[in-house]
Amino acid sequence: MKPGLIDIHIHGQGGLDVMSGNPEDLLRLSLLLGKQGLSGFLATFVSSSRRETLSALEDVKRVKGSERGAVILGVHLEGPFLHPARKGAHNPRHLRPPDLREVREWIVAGEGLVKLVTLAPELPGMDRIIPFLAEKGVRVSMGHSTATYAQAREGKLQGAKSVTHLFNAMNPLHHREPGLAGFALLDPHLFTEVIGDGVHVSDEMVKLVLRCRPAEKVILISDGFFLTGARPGKEFTLGGLKVKVFPDGSLRKLDGTLAGGNLTLKAIVERIARLSVLPRSKIVDMASSNPLKMLGLTPSKPRTAF
Repeated sequence: MKPGLIDIHIHGQGGLDVMSGNPEDLLRLSLLLGKQGLSGFLATFVSSSRRETLSALEDVKRVKGSERGAVILGVHLEGPFLHPARKGAHNPRHLRPPDLREVREWIVAGEGLVKLVTLAPELPGMDRIIPFLAEKGVRVSMGHSTATYAQAREGKLQGAKSVTHLFNAMNPLHHREPGLAGFALLDPHLFTEVIGDGVHVSDEMVKLVLRCRPAEKVILISDGFFLTGARPGKEFTLGGLKVKVFPDGSLRKLDGTLAGGNLTLKAIVERIARLSVLPRSKIVDMASSNPLKMLGLTPSKPRTAF
């Protein structure tokens, strides 16, 4: 794999959806991302029915190895074991209690494709699911969660390695109960995703993260989906829910809930580099070598310029 940017949290872009049911969309997305300087990505699934999830895994298997742009490194399952109170833009109809039998189905059907799973560590049964995934070599990321500081710490002890889009879809940082966000800021070992688009997290909070966290543990993501790049005013359906491009360019449900990012990963790297908190090379690492390290893959060297 050629060196380049790596997006471990992307549902699609430019009208292309990784769960569209058309495997060709994955190959078109690969080409599109390759032109933006990406060398690899995780096809990220939203919470869906068991049947839809297994079908989408089959689609990825069908095209993996045929990419002519960014390589499909595997699959990131964002859900369906998320806390309903922190569902974000996930359809509540597809959220369900943790089920180890379903997790086993993913592993068998994926044949090594499932690389990352986002889940809420406080849900009953996670004390079996997190260690099972860790034992299978699947990275666990804590997110869409109401976890307390203690519950987040327990999730890490059980095998979680990362936190999904820090500050988003989790309880706000509080001075008496720091929660998952506080644990993520303080723990030196967890990787922490950040959507640095200026909408999901303010630039001031990004600066706080970059000053609190070891640089090698921060991962920049786009959280893009098929609407990324659409013009304001457009309205679409995402997982059965209506989503609109708001006047400020953000992608939101009609009630204002954020629903994915509207910037490419390359654009995010550039804008975070302009904050001038850390050397540009370290910012590039946050979207290239850092995600590979989190996945247990060896970064390519030398790195290309962005």
